[in-house]
Amino acid sequence: MPDAEMPDAAQFDSEAYVSWLHDQDWTHVPEHKYQTIGEHWYMAQAWFEDEDAQIFRRIVDTINESPFTERYNGHKYHYLYCHEYKYWVSASHYTPGVMLNREEINPDHIQITLDDI
Repeated sequence: MPDAEMPDAAQFDSEAYVSWLHDQDWTHVPEHKYQTIGEHWYMAQAWFEDEDAQIFRRIVDTINESPFTERYNGHKYHYLYCHEYKYWVSASHYTPGVMLNREEINPDHIQITLDDI
């Protein structure tokens, strides 16, 4: 997707971003695979090139600017909520760059704090 067609980062819920996130091959981490980490999906920045790398980076920047934070595995992260998933960015221990993570939203377990409002 050419740069001119990319939506502004403030308009994350645009069809371009949502479609891109939906169409990716996320790596699944099943519940209880690790003692302290619940079920979620991830993808690494290093897996993308060219236009997809630009989209990945814009999504990461949008999440990092979000005022919503939660704790996951003892660490505080910025979150972005979009349809049935919440997304956060973490360091990658396996590849260069960062990881984009997602987890299904469970309304019973959302604990949101507003940092910058």
